[in-house]
Amino acid sequence: MLHHVLGIFHRVMGMLYFQLLLYIHLISTLAIQLYCAHKTDLTDYVMRELETKLRSQHGMISQVQRCQNISSIQSCIPLIVICLRSSRLGVDLSVAIAGLPTGPNTAVLILHHKKQHALPTEPSNAFLKEDEFKNIGIIIDVAFFLYGTL
Repeated sequence: MLHHVLGIFHRVMGMLYFQLLLYIHLISTLAIQLYCAHKTDLTDYVMRELETKLRSQHGMISQVQRCQNISSIQSCIPLIVICLRSSRLGVDLSVAIAGLPTGPNTAVLILHHKKQHALPTEPSNAFLKEDEFKNIGIIIDVAFFLYGTL
């Protein structure tokens, strides 16, 4: 009888362990979308690097989806938007987010072609006061400087 009870106990514990592993896998899986309105070799390179880093960080299994068009973006999944600053900040960001479902789960990476020390002392979001930018979750300035081409 005791042997039978121990067998049932081990089966139940095995099922609980399996469910725990499944739960850990589910909570450690993060889905992320990447989008760039103005595609260049540089933005493609940035997106590839982001995919690689996101998939390997902190033991998380990331599902990174490149969104080729606005209609493929799901508003419930975090979105990273790549914005290459080429002229005026407000204009470049407006083009980058045009038609996007921005919200608190939207992050914008603004790529500035300059060295780190040449970035403004205040972040870009301090200058972006227009209503169209207020729903963006976070705006991150990234400096890069290339001597040649990618």
